[in-house]
Amino acid sequence: MQPLPFSKQEAKQGLSRRDLLQGASAGIAATVAASVLSGCSQPQQTAPGAAGSGVSPASLPKGFSREELERRWQRVRERMKQARLDCLITPPQAENNADIRFLTDTPAGWVVFPLEGNVIALFDGERAAESAKAKKDWGIDVRWEVPEGRWSAAVTDCLRGLKMEQARIGVGNLSGVLRNDEGGLSYTTFDRIRKALPRATVESACDLLMRVKLVHSEEEIAVFEKVQAVSEAGLRALLEMARPGAVHRDVWIHVYHTMLAASGEPPSRLSFRAGGEGNSALGLPLDEVMRAGAIVNQEIDGTVLGIRSQCNQSFCVGSPAPADWPSAARYCIDLYNSMVEWIAPGKSFQDLLELYRQKVQERAGQNVRAGGVMVHTGGWGDGPRLGVGRTEGLDDLRIEAGMIFTMKPSVPIQDTTPTAQFGDAVVVTEKGARRLGKRKLEVITLGA
Repeated sequence: MQPLPFSKQEAKQGLSRRDLLQGASAGIAATVAASVLSGCSQPQQTAPGAAGSGVSPASLPKGFSREELERRWQRVRERMKQARLDCLITPPQAENNADIRFLTDTPAGWVVFPLEGNVIALFDGERAAESAKAKKDWGIDVRWEVPEGRWSAAVTDCLRGLKMEQARIGVGNLSGVLRNDEGGLSYTTFDRIRKALPRATVESACDLLMRVKLVHSEEEIAVFEKVQAVSEAGLRALLEMARPGAVHRDVWIHVYHTMLAASGEPPSRLSFRAGGEGNSALGLPLDEVMRAGAIVNQEIDGTVLGIRSQCNQSFCVGSPAPADWPSAARYCIDLYNSMVEWIAPGKSFQDLLELYRQKVQERAGQNVRAGGVMVHTGGWGDGPRLGVGRTEGLDDLRIEAGMIFTMKPSVPIQDTTPTAQFGDAVVVTEKGARRLGKRKLEVITLGA
């Protein structure tokens, strides 16, 4: 894949809001905006910017291979043996149904995963199970006779059929879930399963499943490469339209449609703000108008096969730019690059965060806190998120070859909100790490 052109000259050539609403070259984005705001149905068209991403739905894999699923099952079963578990059951999850997608690459409602034998994927209707039927010969037993969402009876029947009445059963989404320590499992379903199998022992399998999902195969890494390209297509679209006077909502719709056109899946996260941290927009289109001299920060996560990966690149909209902006931005870029060079298997995430803290305070002063989440462990959206003095899951985690995580350091800009923030995903290799992003990290001031 060729590097995406993100030169200052190209960034200057974006569309104004007037171009968006009136010009023929921006007719697509205007059509999308009109459709969303009015509720009218409009013909689907290809968004500008998607073509430059190097990805399209036709170029992407339609699913993971049988060999990839078998690799995952082997790793999960190795962990199950270590934990002395006879079976896993995995319910739906609010965060992307990560465990179910990881174990079956299907949109199943529940999964029953025995230590030996076929994986069972449960659906509440044959139509829901349609996309999974092709995997019946892969070692997945697809069942769709669950009436009206009565999952407890279906799960119990599967466990009895596997002779698990006195087994040790691990349960996904039970406790220790990211940002939800008490889990998200339906009380009614879980209570009925326990009462139906009173002699079985149940315990949380969240930690087990999480640790398996954090180390990726070459097939998964190839998908991450595609996801990062989708995220960078979103960033390109943002740079195309961000101008003083541009309405946030118009720009947001353009970026969203560009990413959807690139991957065929809605972005997992699209949150940006002019004059505020990217997450402060809460992933929503706003009625704010971008002002000249504002720093734009963002959290842009493309999605391919349910896998997500984030892209971050601060830039300044118009002039006058804050006096400290170029220096802070360059320092942040250098910091990101130095951390990529520092990464190696066996090192500690906590040591990485300590390096980040030291570098931020060397520039900004000892009283300045290197705040926020700096590391997102990549993939299904449910992995640990780490920052200085902030650990959300697996505080003993060490860096391993095959791990992928988004790294997004931020550096304060003197007398200015927000911070300078640059980053994207890195993959850990046996000898170090490399970026998945293809764009050049540079200081961009639109209109400069």
